[in-house]
Amino acid sequence: EGSLSDYLLDQEMLMSKSAPDQIPMEMLLYQTGYFTLRMDSPEMAKLAIPNDEVSESLIKLSLDINHMTPSLSTKSKLNKIGALVDSGDIAGIFDVFNAALCEGVSSNAKVFDDENTVRDFIYVQLPRKGFLKSREKVNVHGYSDMEIKTRTAKLVIEFKRMRKGFSQKAAMKKALDQLRTHDYGVT
Repeated sequence: EGSLSDYLLDQEMLMSKSAPDQIPMEMLLYQTGYFTLRMDSPEMAKLAIPNDEVSESLIKLSLDINHMTPSLSTKSKLNKIGALVDSGDIAGIFDVFNAALCEGVSSNAKVFDDENTVRDFIYVQLPRKGFLKSREKVNVHGYSDMEIKTRTAKLVIEFKRMRKGFSQKAAMKKALDQLRTHDYGVT
């Protein structure tokens, strides 16, 4: 058996064990509360993002690190999304989202690899006031990608990624079919 002094660390030893390059990133994020443990079974746990605020914070941090932000002009337009939703200006909303994506990321960026990443990029750019925003919103028949709800209107958005051999028209049809069959208008 060892004595208490066998378990004491001096400051240098403690710092060397706590240095960022000595701690796996996943463990650092877990220890600081950015990840939580989700039990898949009594023997297996996985790291998960605990809530929407932490998720949004991590996405914003990643965008800042990678210098992926839209222009001030587009940020100003993003702040007026609520008014565009109220007026039913779908083309205007499309133009603002498209500008945010085109200005904020390069065409070969990983943000375009899947629908969820595109959605998350747009979602974190939207302001937190003037309307309610949600993503992966539970509805009667599934999950909508994103919803923006003002006092007078609600916009349900389905993002679809166009792949080679998949036309814009086919992607639009798939999104519209999903909106109709999942009845997202009823929450």
